[in-house]
Amino acid sequence: MVKRKLSDLLDEATKSKSPSFWHARLTEMQVLLKEKKYSALKRRIHDLLESDRATGRVKPSK
Repeated sequence: MVKRKLSDLLDEATKSKSPSFWHARLTEMQVLLKEKKYSALKRRIHDLLESDRATGRVKPSK
């Protein structure tokens, strides 16, 4: 379920970003998963979501 939700979120997020940007971010996330640094992965995903909200690409939930 978590894997599916993460996949859905990444699909939505990649619609307007260049492929090279997301390729680099996903590669970084794969390394964190391999190293079992789950808290760092969680922080990185949170940072990416916050940057989308700050730029206005994603409207904050009410």
